[in-house]
Amino acid sequence: MLRDATKQIVIQSLPDVLVIQIKRFCHTGRGRLQKLGDHVTVPIVLKMNPFCEKGSPAAMDDSVYVFVGSVEHGGSLGGGHYTANVTDEGEWYHCSDTHVGHIDLGHVISSGAGAYMLFYEKRKRPAPTASTLEPSTSPALVTQQLSSTTSSAQSPIFSETPERAAQEH
Repeated sequence: MLRDATKQIVIQSLPDVLVIQIKRFCHTGRGRLQKLGDHVTVPIVLKMNPFCEKGSPAAMDDSVYVFVGSVEHGGSLGGGHYTANVTDEGEWYHCSDTHVGHIDLGHVISSGAGAYMLFYEKRKRPAPTASTLEPSTSPALVTQQLSSTTSSAQSPIFSETPERAAQEH
């Protein structure tokens, strides 16, 4: 006899580095694997405490996670190539087997069709207002919101000016 079931994941604590693996492969009806190329919106800032168990230390933590890198897969199941996008001192880089070059944040977050893994770093900050944590696809707006509540001395990622982020789009 079949019965209804419920599955629940309870988050009580959060890591300093959050790694999100995106499901990019699925089984077809014929028992074969298929690559999924759906676009994934890459948030620049994540607020995880709404997803944590109420009353847990993680639910009361005012930290946010800031996007610091991604791994992408280009190609098919039969063959392909992995590349990475990473930030260092506020600059973004695209890394391949033989080349490392500058890339702008706007391109990184808009290339969600190939994103396979996303990396976020936990950042402490003063108690924010609700408006500073609203999801946004605008790097300039997020940078402005973060820099208004966080000292740039705390982390190089906050040293980018809103004007510079807007130019990258």
